[in-house]
Amino acid sequence: MAELHVQNVSKAYRSRRMFGSNSTVIFDDLNVTLKDASFVSVIGPSGCGKSTLLNMAAGLEPITGGDILVGESRVRGPGLDRGIVFQQYALFPWLNVIDNVAFGLKSLGKSKEERYGIARRYLRMTGLAEHETYFPAHLSGGMRQRVGICRALAIDPEVLLLDEPFGALDAFTRETMQNALEEICAKARKTVMFITHDIREAVFLSDRVIVLGRAPGGVVMDLPIDLDRPRNRHDREFAEYEAILEKEIRNQMPL
Repeated sequence: MAELHVQNVSKAYRSRRMFGSNSTVIFDDLNVTLKDASFVSVIGPSGCGKSTLLNMAAGLEPITGGDILVGESRVRGPGLDRGIVFQQYALFPWLNVIDNVAFGLKSLGKSKEERYGIARRYLRMTGLAEHETYFPAHLSGGMRQRVGICRALAIDPEVLLLDEPFGALDAFTRETMQNALEEICAKARKTVMFITHDIREAVFLSDRVIVLGRAPGGVVMDLPIDLDRPRNRHDREFAEYEAILEKEIRNQMPL
């Protein structure tokens, strides 16, 4: 486990025009810290930079200024200290479930026996042990996303980055996957950054919820979620957290 530090980060996109160029500033002096083994959701209005923040933390997108650290190591690009799960399943269709999960372990020099042993551990954890020989085309959307989470966890990253992983699922499957992810993270004890548009999802899963403001923005709210686990989506206290976050996001919406 490790903390994730976003320190004084700025991000701007430069676009070329016929007469000169123009910069669009997404972040200016952004500071966020995720503590060891904490689950932090990031929400905010469209265009506030949620996915940009995750992509910078993943090393998939350069920062304009500042630093992003995993523990004491500066992020300079993608690395095995960070596991990533996107909304699109991104599984290899020609590989079965266990080979998809074990794929990243090849770069760690693990033998086939070791790779399969690690993969089976996470498949058992996510209720997919009986589907290890299935191919992605034969799985439901929720099952495919669980395979993606297993693959991200199999390399034993310090930080798990999830970009709206349940956004393409129907409401029932989405809620089922939220329950599963809560159990997985309790067992795996990873530092998690979770990007979502869904306030209820954020309250259900998170130790803290960070709200980003309109670009060029930053953190406008950092709300600890002080609710016992497992959480009940119908509790009065749960609804109160939802209301607080909804009000703040509405404040950030353009008039």
